[in-house]
Amino acid sequence: MSSQIINQKPSNEDKIDVYFEYIENRILQPIQNTSIKDYCTASLLIVFAAIDGVGQLLYPYDNAGSNERIKYFLDYMGGKYKDHQKEILKLRNSIVHNGLNVDFYLTHTGTIDDPILENLGPAGFILMNTSAMCEDVIKKCKQAHDDILHDPTKLILAANRLNMVVVNSENYQDRQGNIISPSPASSIKFTYTHFPKKTHIP
Repeated sequence: MSSQIINQKPSNEDKIDVYFEYIENRILQPIQNTSIKDYCTASLLIVFAAIDGVGQLLYPYDNAGSNERIKYFLDYMGGKYKDHQKEILKLRNSIVHNGLNVDFYLTHTGTIDDPILENLGPAGFILMNTSAMCEDVIKKCKQAHDDILHDPTKLILAANRLNMVVVNSENYQDRQGNIISPSPASSIKFTYTHFPKKTHIP
């Protein structure tokens, strides 16, 4: 699908579909279907990347930094994610920058209906079930995909932040002559990392 789209001028819907297809294949499915889900810090590190990326498409202004995008997505998730967005953002920044967990007890096991339980133990830390959070993020990413496609204003805003690029898949030989088939780069890229001007579509 991607190669056919690239050879033509992609529609706004094409851009959104390709981006979410990439998020699904490279982030969401590995969390669901591999042993990554058994490691709290590793799974959070990956899922926060999805939160940031989808947050770039949802955020109403064009100059949002990563913290604003993540907080906006946590608002979009609602419930205790919205209530604890400050603590979750602190956790994300600590994991991304130095691999350390702060202010949380993390678990990927159990049958906790509520993924976030607060004020446990003498330190008053928050308990987070990372498996439950990942499932919630996966559901919200799929909802965001639908919301963007069915809202003309959001569709234009999001599509303008994405650009289709040509990606050539090539094989390489190592020093022993073995064929290496690396995963290609994404055929969709953000037009900016930090948006230079402040625009808003209500």
